[in-house]
Amino acid sequence: MNHEVGSIDDDRGPRKQSRPTRARGRAGYRRLEAILEAANLVVQRVETENDIGRDAFVDIVDGTDVTGGVICVQVKSGTSFRHEGQWVVPGAAADFRLWRESTVPFFGAVHDPEDDALRWVDLSQAATLAGDAYLSPVIPGPYGKPSVPVPAENRLDVDISPFLDAARTSLRRRSGSPAAALLAEDAETVEVGIADTSAVGRHDATAFLLLAALFHRLPKACRRLAVVVLAMTTPHPDVFWTKQNWIPEQVSTTVRERCRWTAIDIAALLDEVDETGITRGSIGQTVFHVLALDQDLQPKLFKAALDRALPDSNRFWAAAIFLYLAGEDAPGVLDDLFEADRASGNEEALFSISHRLEDVEGFQHLIQSIAEFGYVSLF
Repeated sequence: MNHEVGSIDDDRGPRKQSRPTRARGRAGYRRLEAILEAANLVVQRVETENDIGRDAFVDIVDGTDVTGGVICVQVKSGTSFRHEGQWVVPGAAADFRLWRESTVPFFGAVHDPEDDALRWVDLSQAATLAGDAYLSPVIPGPYGKPSVPVPAENRLDVDISPFLDAARTSLRRRSGSPAAALLAEDAETVEVGIADTSAVGRHDATAFLLLAALFHRLPKACRRLAVVVLAMTTPHPDVFWTKQNWIPEQVSTTVRERCRWTAIDIAALLDEVDETGITRGSIGQTVFHVLALDQDLQPKLFKAALDRALPDSNRFWAAAIFLYLAGEDAPGVLDDLFEADRASGNEEALFSISHRLEDVEGFQHLIQSIAEFGYVSLF
C-alpha cells in the first residue's frame, strides 16, 4: 500500500508542536495556585475543554470557614502582556461582555516569568466601567487591542490581603448584596453596605434607589453617611467631584425620576439637620438636595409641617423648605399653611396664631422675610 506524503497515517509527516506559550501559561497558573492555596483558599482548575476564559475558580475562605463566595481567575503569563511599561490583560469585545455579565466575578492575573511576580486586577469592575468615557480604565494594548491595565502595586505574591478585600467587594457588587448589608443589625456592616452602594450605584441606579427606600430603617449613626452618598446623585453645588465619586448623568436622572420619599423617610431626613441649619456647606444643605430628589416633594412637606406628631424642629424645617420651594408664591403658601392648621381645630398647633408660634426659633424670621421680600431664602 502506497502512502501519500502528508496523509494522516504517514510516519514521515510533520510532528505536533509544543508551543512555548503553553509552558509559560502553565507556569503562571502554578504560581497562582501555589500562592492562593498557601493562603488556605480552595482553587479548582478549569479543564481545557471547558475553558472560556476562566483558568480557575477560587473559593474565598475566612480563616478556615469557606464563605460560599466564588470568583474566577484568568491567568496571563509572559512579557507579551507588558505593553509600554504597563502590564495589561487584553480582551476582545466578547471578553469584556463576559467579564461584565458573568454572575461570578472575573479577576485577571499576569505572571512575570523573569521575577516570578504575580499581579492582579478586577476584570468585572473594569468591564463594567468600560462603557463610561470618564471612568473607563481601558487603554490600547498590544496591537491596539483594548486592554485592562494591571496596577503595578497589586502584587499577589507580596500581599494577598488587598486581593481578598477586592474579591469580597466584587462579590457584594455582583450579588446585589448591598441590600443585605444595609439591613444588617450592626452599624459597621451597614456602613459597608452604604459604601458599596456608592460603588455599585455608578453603574446601576437601583443601588441608590434601594438605599433611599431603606433610609428610615438605617441605624441613626449611619444616616448621615447615607445622606452624603445619596447627595452624589443630586446637583449639589458644593460637592468636590472627582473620578472616584462622579456619578454618570444617566444614573442621576434615573434616581430623580424614581425616588419617592415616604413620610417616615422625610422625618428621618429632617432629623439630620443640625444646629447649623440649612446653609451653604452644612449637612442641612445636603439634606435639602437629597429631599429634592423626590419630584413630588412639596405636598409631602406641607403635610409634614402640619404633623403635630413630629418634633417642632422637623416641622419648622419642613415649612421652611416648603416655603423656599414656593418661590414668589410663598405669601399665598404661608396663608395656606395657617388656614390648614386652623382647620385642624387645635389652637396649640405650631402655625396657629398663639404663643406656640413665638416659641419656634427662626419661624418669625421666615414670616418677616416673606412680608419684606415676598419669598424665603435658605442659602
